[in-house]
Amino acid sequence: MKEKAPCGATKKPPKRLPIWYRSNHTNSLIKPECMLWFYLVRLLKEVFVSKKFAVWCMQRTGGTSFMGLIRTSHESETCQEPFNGNREFVYLRDEFAREVNRTGTAPTISDPDLLKYNLKICYEYTPKNFNEAVFNFLEQNGYFQILLLRDNEQSRLESLALAELTKAFGVKKAKGIYPKIQSGEIELPPVNMQTFQRHAKNCFQRTRHITDIFRRHRLPIYHYEQFFAGSFDEQVARHQALLDEMAFAGQPIKITSDTQTAREEYFKSRNQNSGAMVDYIPNIHEVREAIRDLSASKRTKLAWLKKVFIS
Repeated sequence: MKEKAPCGATKKPPKRLPIWYRSNHTNSLIKPECMLWFYLVRLLKEVFVSKKFAVWCMQRTGGTSFMGLIRTSHESETCQEPFNGNREFVYLRDEFAREVNRTGTAPTISDPDLLKYNLKICYEYTPKNFNEAVFNFLEQNGYFQILLLRDNEQSRLESLALAELTKAFGVKKAKGIYPKIQSGEIELPPVNMQTFQRHAKNCFQRTRHITDIFRRHRLPIYHYEQFFAGSFDEQVARHQALLDEMAFAGQPIKITSDTQTAREEYFKSRNQNSGAMVDYIPNIHEVREAIRDLSASKRTKLAWLKKVFIS
């Protein structure tokens, strides 16, 4: 005689609940009556847990102005170039390098203190494997990551050469020293071409590497010219579109009076006009020739690779 199932039901194997009843963090099943509470908690976490952003750029790409435009609408504190010189997190870079030298492999980055800040990272001054480790750490912790490039690399490198000679990396210092250069009171020394060429080549290599990372992850890549060219209204519209995109991605964006003040400051009065000053560099023609030669060699190499691997 067959055994009767309780409550008169036929004896069948237990039905497996749909996958959407399962928690993301455990493999246990969630009771149907708890589903509303479960999704409510997830929604509250998405809305109220503060997310942060990181801008990857090189010097003279407008990264400082770009950060200034965003941070007035974002609640978190900002840390500029944390791995350069004697900045707050330079020890992470040094520890990373020691571990690579000791073991021959790149370690992971896992310092929770770094996650307290919005970050502006100048990637040309740190090794490629370190940049990738930092990128992965921020990606794992929900950062909205942006790559800011400049279409006119020659203009950027000329501006950088001028800033290195004058030590005028900001508008205030530029306004103090540029008139003295124009009047002949200050005469600029020539650019050290060996140092300049080495740095320019490094910039090309680092940019290619970080661009590949962003493209693999399908993350936003912007250009200086997108935000700091055109009329004031056009620049404001592009800035607003970026803030809207960040808000849609879950960033705590809030438009305030400080946002409009920043727009007035960065779009109307932050131009250093370094393009008009680079001709005062004694060997500017050597600088331009070095940039053209390096750009040409990179284009030739890329064309050769396409011919070998694509054709």
